[in-house]
Amino acid sequence: MTSARKIKAKYYSFKQLKLDHGLIDSAAIEAVKKLTAAGYSAYLVGGCIRDLLLGITPKDFDISTQATPLQIRRVFPRSRIIGQRFKIVHVNIRSELLEITTFRQAVKDHHKDKATGQVLDDNVFGSIENDASRRDFTVNALYYDVESKQVIDYFKGIEHIRQKRLELIGDPVIRFAEDPGRILRTVRFQSKFGFKVSANLVEAIHLNKYALNNIPPARRFDEVLKLFYCGNATRVWELLNEYELLPYLFANSDDNKSAQAALSRSITAAALINTDQRIREQKPVISAFMFCAILWPYYHHRFKQLINKKYNSQEAMVQASEEIISRQLLRTGMLRRVSNTIREIWWLQHRLEKVRKKQVIKLLSNPRFRAAYDFLLIRAEVGDIETEVAEFWTAQQRDKKNNTSKSSPKRPGKSRKRYRQRAHGRIQ
Repeated sequence: MTSARKIKAKYYSFKQLKLDHGLIDSAAIEAVKKLTAAGYSAYLVGGCIRDLLLGITPKDFDISTQATPLQIRRVFPRSRIIGQRFKIVHVNIRSELLEITTFRQAVKDHHKDKATGQVLDDNVFGSIENDASRRDFTVNALYYDVESKQVIDYFKGIEHIRQKRLELIGDPVIRFAEDPGRILRTVRFQSKFGFKVSANLVEAIHLNKYALNNIPPARRFDEVLKLFYCGNATRVWELLNEYELLPYLFANSDDNKSAQAALSRSITAAALINTDQRIREQKPVISAFMFCAILWPYYHHRFKQLINKKYNSQEAMVQASEEIISRQLLRTGMLRRVSNTIREIWWLQHRLEKVRKKQVIKLLSNPRFRAAYDFLLIRAEVGDIETEVAEFWTAQQRDKKNNTSKSSPKRPGKSRKRYRQRAHGRIQ
């Protein structure tokens, strides 16, 4: 890694960079000012500065400071320290959640796992120069001084942003070994921002991809969600294929020849396009949806096998979903509510396919109906189900909407507030 003694910072004014100071969250500015008033240097750092330079309104504003986690807590008494390997302080200001970290030193060998090179302890504190040298990409090693309204650049990050170029700080092989999650971050930045990567970075990905197995499944799940919902999921999938990373993230991804694999590719491609479109239109997306699409052919194939073995339909649904999801959990851990949502969407497919008029109203009111219907449309699009089934449910929703608009709504009773709460599902 680059030595802190060789670092010479460049300073750019916001005016020089033609950035709008008004786009910075007021809660983040307030937090920085509180830290500096307490005698600690503090800066906005990383992705928020990168996004401003790319013309994107940042979603999050992270802060890096000279203060230790305990000192940060004294400045913000209601804050919370989280993490073991890398301690972060969560601070709430006016409903905004801010992440504040202490300047870290560059990682030394005794902080790493001897066998894998992975960092085990990243809580050795240092200066801002130390902190810059241990960040992952040059485009993320940017600090913003709120008082002087200057961006501090230690590793040509601004130049690389202008060139749409992604560079790791230090030796890529070592940096990927320290934190294999950087491999997935490389894919995300390539897809989301259109950054180019050098040949040596690609080579380092191939040399270190096996280390993705060292990342806890729960963190892999979080990284996968960031990939799919970055706004260019189709490109993400292409790169995951190109870098041969899919086997480390999804069960059955080493299957290239079966009928299930071919169907999975078709459904996944359609679901990726659908997800990107929903994000562009600012429509909600659920974390379970892409997993439903990718794994559905394997679930359905197993379901049919169990039916042929004389399992009843309910038993086959439960057994097949349990087997496929359990296999996936070895690669990407997920919350129970996510795995339950996957099951519910899959199980609803069977009910939507076998239309019974008596069940139509009940199915339309099912909390998972809309997600199951969207998935049904994708299946119809790729020929996994007759289009008439999807058209039937489209018509049923239209009829329900027309009937609802014609009937006059009931007036609320004595408590209008209670009526509104019940209408929005806040009272169980």
